[in-house]
Amino acid sequence: EVPGPPDIRSVGQQLLSALPVDCQAQNWLDLGCGTGFFSEVLFEHRPDFNGHLVDGSADMLELARQRVQKEARQASFQHTLFDALDWSALPALDVVFSGYAIHHLTDTGKWQLFASIHAHLEPVTAALIMGTSPLTTNLIEG
Repeated sequence: EVPGPPDIRSVGQQLLSALPVDCQAQNWLDLGCGTGFFSEVLFEHRPDFNGHLVDGSADMLELARQRVQKEARQASFQHTLFDALDWSALPALDVVFSGYAIHHLTDTGKWQLFASIHAHLEPVTAALIMGTSPLTTNLIEG
């Protein structure tokens, strides 16, 4: 018997539960936030987080804003592509998350982004990056 597809929400929750118990994270960044689905999971895990959502689509960013701000959470929104991201406008980051966006970059663009992420992470932090596959794409779109 072939196992069923994973519940994407629970995958995000499992990633977050892997953070150290003593992690005092305050600021996270959702790169390519899309509709804000994973930002919502991040806020469910830690409602006291300060979220910073970035997306290259103004329409998607607006959907994320509507989803995330419905409970007056602490969130900022930046409409930009990754290579134009104003890192200086962000606080020191404890968690960086990207679900389904980095694969759009060239290999050089990925390495440049990873270098920027590394330079802006606090010492005891996490970068949680999920990729795409036909299975996960179908789950997100379906």
